[in-house]
Amino acid sequence: MSGQNHKKAQPSDSFSSGVAGLIAVAVAFALIQGGAWSALQKYVSHRISHEKLAAMRYRGEWSLGEYRECNSLNLREEEKKPELACLGALPMDPEKLFNVSFSGDLTYDQEKPKSEVHYWLCRRNDGDPSFSCGARKNSLSESQTPSSEDQTAKPADRQLTDSELENLRKRNECEQRFYDKKIYEVDGMSIGPACKKNPNRFP
Repeated sequence: MSGQNHKKAQPSDSFSSGVAGLIAVAVAFALIQGGAWSALQKYVSHRISHEKLAAMRYRGEWSLGEYRECNSLNLREEEKKPELACLGALPMDPEKLFNVSFSGDLTYDQEKPKSEVHYWLCRRNDGDPSFSCGARKNSLSESQTPSSEDQTAKPADRQLTDSELENLRKRNECEQRFYDKKIYEVDGMSIGPACKKNPNRFP
């Protein structure tokens, strides 16, 4: 008798499974139509690492295992080489091409303007790719509490004054003095903020 009951329950179970399967397919189709598939693709592409040949500009020797802050502008075309400027680099420093592994963000994002800045924390590797760069929301230097001078609104198109340019030059020289001696932190601060606070520091 129990065997008969079991046989009678099977068609009902199979019908329930079929209905559940159809509902799952319908929900998946609705999500795909609603743009969820695009959102999922974007989420995944931002999180998986991808390698690109990149032009990097930095000062001095970059030791294996050493980390530096770098940034790049959003590329206009996906296949273009990202150009990374690392902390302490000057515009006249030569660019060097390396295979770089990027993670946490894309170097090209068609939904962002070309002037969008991508911030990276890059590490020198012993092998290929030569560098691994993870995305940050902003520069470590900029994440420090800004001074009242920094909080003053400045128009984006304003030219820097001679004194501001001189201050930037001194900050770059200060950072380079520490990097040359392989010192990356002073008084509990990373070198960028320390030199911003006092560009006349010496190791």
